[in-house]
Amino acid sequence: MVTIVLIAMAAEALLKQDTDRQLTKPISDRSDAREKGRRLKEIVAASRFYEDTELTLATLALKLHIHPHDLSRMINQGLEKNFNDFINEFRVREIARKMRDPANDRLTLLGIAYDSGFNSERTFHRVFKEITNKTPLEYKNKLRKKLPIDKLATQQIKTFDGKTYTVAGVVKNYHYKPLTEKIGPQFFTMDTANSYGMVYIKIKPGTEKASLQYIAKTFKRLFPMNPFIYAFKQEQNEQSYATEARWKQIILFSAVLTIFISCIGLFGLSVLAVEKRVKEIGVRKVLGASVSSIVTMLSVDFLKLIFISLAISVPFAWIATSQWLQHYPYRILLGWWLFVLGGALVIIIALVTISFQSIKVAVTNPVKSLRSE
Repeated sequence: MVTIVLIAMAAEALLKQDTDRQLTKPISDRSDAREKGRRLKEIVAASRFYEDTELTLATLALKLHIHPHDLSRMINQGLEKNFNDFINEFRVREIARKMRDPANDRLTLLGIAYDSGFNSERTFHRVFKEITNKTPLEYKNKLRKKLPIDKLATQQIKTFDGKTYTVAGVVKNYHYKPLTEKIGPQFFTMDTANSYGMVYIKIKPGTEKASLQYIAKTFKRLFPMNPFIYAFKQEQNEQSYATEARWKQIILFSAVLTIFISCIGLFGLSVLAVEKRVKEIGVRKVLGASVSSIVTMLSVDFLKLIFISLAISVPFAWIATSQWLQHYPYRILLGWWLFVLGGALVIIIALVTISFQSIKVAVTNPVKSLRSE
């Protein structure tokens, strides 16, 4: 599955290319006014001007590079609203979107309202209820009620602005946000009033080039003044997790380097320990000790140290890994076998390192070690 994100940069195009020709042109008829109103909504939505708590008609006109009187007529005649209702509708829509996003569960309703452009609690509650016919708390509680997937199709849902839609179908969950966030609900509609300039398209693998050409041609026909910009969702995901991939390489390199240095140190200790017990080993061999018993005798002391180190390190590794996984709502379970496998691998590497010197001494002729006696 390949997913493409098409981002229609309507705001930039309209602000720089269409300002003098489109927005400042006298409104000649109702259809022209509605078209300007629609484009104005796209600009405000894409640029998120409504998040400015001090936004006024004059400041918005300044941002759009048009006269306040022209902007006022555009809102009044094209959208049949006043300035406050026009801006507050965007703010309420943004609040409703943030309420649906599980990533904002820890935020208070008032905190969400302030982040969305409101600067007064009283105004926030009043406007929200006027638009949705529900208090913010009632709206949030209703979002918590989930309808079974098999019963969603053909159901009618009512949005925050009072519009009623019939559900045509339900798609499977997919990660449209980083894996550090839960999969939240999404609402797909062809209503241009809800357009934020972004379209998700799933294309068949192997047809990327032909599909892009067709999409670009169609886009230019529908939006000749807007640039066609696209991105592959898969590439965006890879960029989102570039930090994790880099840390993976760093940790892997550090682990290999640590094991290598530890093996060198362990080998040095085994050489030193064996040299101190050369004559003891010679006596044991003369008395009938086998090679395996001598190797076991030399390895036991080191194995004790390894088991002590594992007893200390494994709990810390479990705690650190568990804390890191808490950042991901969808995560694996840390099974005990992971730590057993890791510990067994460490023991095997240690035994191989120790065995080189132990076996060498165990098979040596005891006469050489006892010659001085």
